[in-house]
Amino acid sequence: MIILKLVSIFLSAYLIGAVPFSFIIGKICGKDIRREGSGNIGATNVMRCCGKTAGMFAYITDIGKGIIAVMCVYSAAGHLGLNANHGGIAAGLLAACFMPVLGHVYPVFLKFKGGKGVAVSAGILVYILPIPLLLSLVVFFIVFAITKIISISSVSASLTLPPVILLHHIFIKKQIGPPWLRYQSSAEANVFYLLLALTTALAVFLVFHHRENIKRLINGNELSFRNKID
Repeated sequence: MIILKLVSIFLSAYLIGAVPFSFIIGKICGKDIRREGSGNIGATNVMRCCGKTAGMFAYITDIGKGIIAVMCVYSAAGHLGLNANHGGIAAGLLAACFMPVLGHVYPVFLKFKGGKGVAVSAGILVYILPIPLLLSLVVFFIVFAITKIISISSVSASLTLPPVILLHHIFIKKQIGPPWLRYQSSAEANVFYLLLALTTALAVFLVFHHRENIKRLINGNELSFRNKID
């Protein structure tokens, strides 16, 4: 029964992430962003194809669905009577929080061809790891100020997360993560390891989906916003 409840939460989080807001905003603007710009179904390509206002709205909606998905995971857990004081259930709920990224990258509504998951990841981390996210955003904006390239800025920010969590654990020695994971049990220390594993997996996932951008960067032909394209 518990497994079925967790599966329903996983599926719901995935479906929220799978709503293709960037594609919808592009259509409203009269553009099929799958066939223009980079062809990527993400907020950056909306900005590239439809302008700054539409692009910013796409970023806000993608970040928003990450936040909403995590809030729904937490709310559904309470409604279904799942107790985060149990280590296994807490692990399952935290893993479910990252399902919107899979939904965004592999949306069932667009034949499993979506964006790269950076904005929705930021929305998830707003709720789960706000301080590490803030530090990652600092890295993002520093790299972007230097390069004007969204892809390398996103990769750099993604790779910042695991070391920040590790350093937090080593030097600050204070519980990290959302309040509903701060349960009092012998498994409490495992929250750190779970967060480190999941953010490492997220970083690897995001880097993997930027592999073509990285190849272009190495070859010196990755365009930047100096050219109106990242």
